[in-house]
Amino acid sequence: MTDRLIRLLRGGAGILAVILTVAYPFAVWAALRQGALLPALGVLAGAVSCRILSGGMRGAGERLTAGAGILMLILASCCQVPEVLLLYPAAVSFGFLLVFGLSLRSTPAVERIASLRISPEERTPFFRRYCRTVTEIWCVFLFLNGTAAAVLAALSRDMWMIYTGSVSYVLMGLLFGAEYLVRIRLRSRLRDRSGGA
Repeated sequence: MTDRLIRLLRGGAGILAVILTVAYPFAVWAALRQGALLPALGVLAGAVSCRILSGGMRGAGERLTAGAGILMLILASCCQVPEVLLLYPAAVSFGFLLVFGLSLRSTPAVERIASLRISPEERTPFFRRYCRTVTEIWCVFLFLNGTAAAVLAALSRDMWMIYTGSVSYVLMGLLFGAEYLVRIRLRSRLRDRSGGA
């Protein structure tokens, strides 16, 4: 019973973390516009806390982004620099870029993730090359996404809110979808070749 309750609480914290992360750009935009910093700090503190409570801190990317969130909370509240909150989406992108980029020196991040659901027999040289390429593509996306978020934070809060609150998620979804379709097509070709052989 206790284990089930813990799993439910972690699941709820994970869902709340996602909701607060999506709401973050809108909360910061509204807070800076009205000069009310507390709601934005609450949303960021809630998102980071829920991420930690959900048990989603196993990966280096999650730890980096949580650390960036805590640092920005300190700078915004203690040092009275509310504009630093605009940099959190860029920090998240660059944090994951660091993790994905460093993984290319050994086992690419996408290969580590994919290996959790793929049997050892399927981890062929082609599979490894494909995972490396996908990891490299995500590195490019994360760099461009982080750069766009940082530049817009300096240029226009309205455009920053639109980009970080919706456009970046749409682009991420398109990249996930495109990769999924390519993967299905490649699997189909490989099956056809092996069947013909």
